[in-house]
Amino acid sequence: MFVRIKKIYGNEYAYLVKNRWTKNGPRQKSRKYLGKVIRLQKKRDILFVDILEHKNIDFFVENSHFKDIVKKLAELELLKHGFEKQGKMFIRDDFKVDLIKFTSKKAGKNIALRLNEGVMCGKSLELLIKFLPKEGEQATAVALAEAFVNNGIDVEKEVFIKIFQKVY
Repeated sequence: MFVRIKKIYGNEYAYLVKNRWTKNGPRQKSRKYLGKVIRLQKKRDILFVDILEHKNIDFFVENSHFKDIVKKLAELELLKHGFEKQGKMFIRDDFKVDLIKFTSKKAGKNIALRLNEGVMCGKSLELLIKFLPKEGEQATAVALAEAFVNNGIDVEKEVFIKIFQKVY
């Protein structure tokens, strides 16, 4: 499954989509509406090490579950795009993102955030957290990189290498 953006009357909406194969080729089936797509521009540059408690990338990656690493990378991306952490929530204007419950809302309605080249929403982060290594080192590296890009998460090269080594 993956997130697909559909344009309807000039507005973009995100859907969870699954491919199925038929004798006439692949067909897509929308499984779930995820919300209106909100495009956000990056407002500041922050490095991964800047948001770590111990300021040590090796220590964090080695001692964290993949789920916690993904949450921290999502947090970093939200901070880069102008969100501020308030308690357990990330808030910008009237957008609220909860990385514990995996929700993103605007005025109480679900939204999907268009960050960098991808779309971040609760469902896309859940799919990323369930990432499984592929057969072969190169296939795993490519799939992991695509998973981050599809979620709008820009991972620094050295951080990606450490995460890949942990996953593979």
